[in-house]
Amino acid sequence: MFEKRASAITRAYVIWIAIIYYVQVSEPRLSVTQCGTFIDALAGSKDRVGCETGEGTHHECDRVKCNSGLGPESDPRQHPFSSMVFQNCSPPNYSGPGKTVTNIVSMHVDYTTETIAIQADEPGHPRLSFYECSWRGNVFRPYCQDCTRID
Repeated sequence: MFEKRASAITRAYVIWIAIIYYVQVSEPRLSVTQCGTFIDALAGSKDRVGCETGEGTHHECDRVKCNSGLGPESDPRQHPFSSMVFQNCSPPNYSGPGKTVTNIVSMHVDYTTETIAIQADEPGHPRLSFYECSWRGNVFRPYCQDCTRID
């Protein structure tokens, strides 16, 4: 009788482990980080970016895994970080009306002055263009998948 009971307990334990393993393997969880304060290329790399969250944690991410800020579920292949759009932006020493900027390379949010500094790779310009954008109307922040925390 004792052997039957031990065998049943062992069998139940093995089945329980198999179920737990199956659930973990069949439902992978992607880690998603929102770059609320900045996102910029890491020194010497075109493919990797540094990302700081609104809480101040720092991460290293693949640029191709960062989206345009439409939400954590937004596919970066369809909505890449570079396709973000910023409104009411001005280059340095410019007093004209704000312009709309795309082809984003980097973004730095200043919560004190409520401005966003961006770099854009504009067609027809040999260098990156710098802009300062108004906080208002520019609420999106990119999300990156599978980043490595570096703090």
